[in-house]
Amino acid sequence: MVSLEQKIKEYVSSVEIPDRVKPEEIRRLLEDNGDMTAGVFLRKLKELKISGSDFLELLGNSKIGNMEFRRIEENPHLKFDELLQILDNSVLSGDDYRMIIAVATQRKELAEQRKRREEETLRRMTEELTAKKNVHKEEGTGTKQEDTADISENTPEANTQEALDSEKISAAEALILRMQKEIDSEENVETVENSSNYTDSNTDTPESEQKNVEETPAAEVEAAEEDNTEKESIATQEESTPTDNSDRDSKSVTMEFCIPAPPVAEANPAGEEAEDFDGIISDDEKIGSNAREIGSAIGELMDSNADYDVSDDKDDCVVIKRRKGCLITSFIGAAVLVAGGITLNQLRACGIIPDLTYDIPGKVEQNIDSYETLLNEATAARDKISYQLPDTFVTVEKKPVALPKNVYGDNLVATVKDTEICGAKEKDGKLSDNFSFETGLTDAGIVKCGEYFAVVGSKDNATVIRTYDESGMLSGKATDEYILSGKLVDLYTNGNKVCAVTKDSFDIDKAESEKPETFVPAYTHKGTTQTVEFENMVVPSYVSGLNYYTATMIAPAGDNEFMTKSVIVGDIGGCSANSDGMYATDTSRINNKYYTQIAYIMFDDLMSSMITGVSDVALNPALVIAMDDNFAAFGEIYSGDERHNVIITTSKTLGNINFCEGIADGQRIASISGTGKTVTVTSYGDDPMQYSVNADNGEQAENTENTNSVKLSDNVTAQVTVKADKDGNRQGILLAVGGEKKAEVTITAESNTSGDWNSYLTSPVCDDISQLAYYEKDGKITIGIPVMYFDGISQVSVCKFYSYADGKLSELGNITLYDEKYTTLYCDIIDGDKPYILTMWDNRVITASIDKIKVISDTVFKTVEKKDTATDSKTESKPESNTESKTDSKPDSTADSKSE
Repeated sequence: MVSLEQKIKEYVSSVEIPDRVKPEEIRRLLEDNGDMTAGVFLRKLKELKISGSDFLELLGNSKIGNMEFRRIEENPHLKFDELLQILDNSVLSGDDYRMIIAVATQRKELAEQRKRREEETLRRMTEELTAKKNVHKEEGTGTKQEDTADISENTPEANTQEALDSEKISAAEALILRMQKEIDSEENVETVENSSNYTDSNTDTPESEQKNVEETPAAEVEAAEEDNTEKESIATQEESTPTDNSDRDSKSVTMEFCIPAPPVAEANPAGEEAEDFDGIISDDEKIGSNAREIGSAIGELMDSNADYDVSDDKDDCVVIKRRKGCLITSFIGAAVLVAGGITLNQLRACGIIPDLTYDIPGKVEQNIDSYETLLNEATAARDKISYQLPDTFVTVEKKPVALPKNVYGDNLVATVKDTEICGAKEKDGKLSDNFSFETGLTDAGIVKCGEYFAVVGSKDNATVIRTYDESGMLSGKATDEYILSGKLVDLYTNGNKVCAVTKDSFDIDKAESEKPETFVPAYTHKGTTQTVEFENMVVPSYVSGLNYYTATMIAPAGDNEFMTKSVIVGDIGGCSANSDGMYATDTSRINNKYYTQIAYIMFDDLMSSMITGVSDVALNPALVIAMDDNFAAFGEIYSGDERHNVIITTSKTLGNINFCEGIADGQRIASISGTGKTVTVTSYGDDPMQYSVNADNGEQAENTENTNSVKLSDNVTAQVTVKADKDGNRQGILLAVGGEKKAEVTITAESNTSGDWNSYLTSPVCDDISQLAYYEKDGKITIGIPVMYFDGISQVSVCKFYSYADGKLSELGNITLYDEKYTTLYCDIIDGDKPYILTMWDNRVITASIDKIKVISDTVFKTVEKKDTATDSKTESKPESNTESKTDSKPDSTADSKSE
């Protein structure tokens, strides 16, 4: 029979146990062999009397899905059967329920232990006070009996002093009674919530000192001081034992003792100085909220020149009566207390006893449901949330997005030249009617959205998106314009829509609550500016910095449908997007612990969004990547005082989060990339190393070649691979086409000059397989691939074309240009009645026949001069162009392109 200890070991090895949960603490749960269903789970939580906030915290740290958690969080009045249905439909298993119960049980036990210690401390203080008081009364009575003969020595001054002593003792007793009521009113100290910084003390011993001081005769001052010091030292050792093993420092208990205010006293109408003044105790005379402040307050109470009354009303107020004659009167116990305090401070300074008073950061609890609360909560949390990256992270500067510079439609081609759009009409590979217009935008690009075109650029630190139909391109008149407040991060087209990602950063100190545009992203359309609606914001659990990543989707067709959605991030937020959606990460440091959240906004019809969080993880904002079906990021994970490198992977919709810990530990990571299902990180330094992870399961994978693959037909795929030797030196670009067995060809740098020119060989297809051109007809596939390299003399740009048929791959020809450094190299094969090849080189377009790669047209777009009269623009494309469709074509072969 398997022993219970063996069951514990097997269970511990099969699940991930939260920090500080010891195996023996789940023994009781293992002894219950019944199935842990959602119903049993809720019943056990009810038995433990878990509060609503603790229940949400426990669920938030579990594996429950984001949607289920939000349903529970946003509906606090769910019925039992509704809550049961949500849990049954979640991914939580019986083991997950058991783990949550174990953590909840441990927290309750710790809270009860803490409350028992506080009650024991107060009981001990009360007993000491009672004992001292009895001793004092007995000694006072005995003295009076012995001195009966000499009654003349009992002067009125002595009686007055004795009355003062009695009143002060009564006042101190009232204060301790109030403390007792405060402790008795605490049903569960674990659910005490705090909203500001405070101090928490593990002992109330100074009040005990005060009681001892009140009753100690002058002759016993020295002995009392030694006795009180010893008792506080003992209480220190008992109460300084760490007891809070929960995951949240914010759960530390605090008790604040306040004296209720009695009715305000009437002012003296005559303006005369009153003999006696009754009023509430001022803030500097209140009893404090920790051990040190309590001791100080009682010390001041006993040392002040005042009489005290203990009010018996319902508020149990302590009222001061100040008198002019009591300017010098003091109580000798104050000296004892001060001396004892000085002695304790010296002992703490010397390290002999620990300091019992320590600061606990205020718990960050935010309830953001509007623009106003967003600004208020973010401002209030600035001192509680840190956005400081770990010092082991490599600072990576992300390059700005490179927008497409060329585009073509069914009847025209266009390119971006500086701040202008230039183009021409096109038909069957022949170009005519050159056109151009000024955009006034910097860093502009152009993309095609169905039958429309979108020009995107920057102006006045904002992002401008203009849409054009075909006639608008020819005339330079946009059909619509949107101005987004943020800077462009990335741009994609999704079918007939353009999807832009922008970033906004606002200074909280300059934000104005009545002007949301000073702290919320905005957009301008048709002269009207409005901010992103609050309902379209994804708000993380903690907000301090007002930075945003905003996804904007425009459908130019029809009524120019427009949608926008923002994710709030801190100062170390990251972002990555693809044609399916945008990911945004937010890492913050709270109570000396990192917390990271990942949000996803889909580029679907509703711009669906979701968010999930992970504790004790910090992500490098520059090392996040959106893959085809996954998201991956690099960072660090913390466990106690240890930290390890970690690669986080998750499915497209943030389903299951996988952690690959310890990869490249001790090394700093400088870059991240993803191909297919493989995530690769590269270390920083002179000898970089690469480490790969399977994005589906988070397990380490063998380093693979950088291969892109695209399906050309039902049975044929094409792969493009950068070949390298064992030392990582580039040897060429491999094109492999076919089914299970592929025909291959290696493209290398061709030169008559000696040198390793393959080191400079590159192709846009290596980064984006969609730029591989292909066309199939009658079982024959034509393939075009653009490459660039340096041949020792000049830069070479060439589009190479191949034919695949009957399992064989053969070369058709090339279109090559020398000596000019082109930033754009693009080629495509245009389908139609007369298929042809179209290549683009910045503002130059060369077309050729598909069969023999014979040049049809070679055109350089130029700016059209604007005249007062109708502009006569002509673009001539000579079929007999000198541009050669061979590898030895020269730069002087450019065709004439005239614009009159």
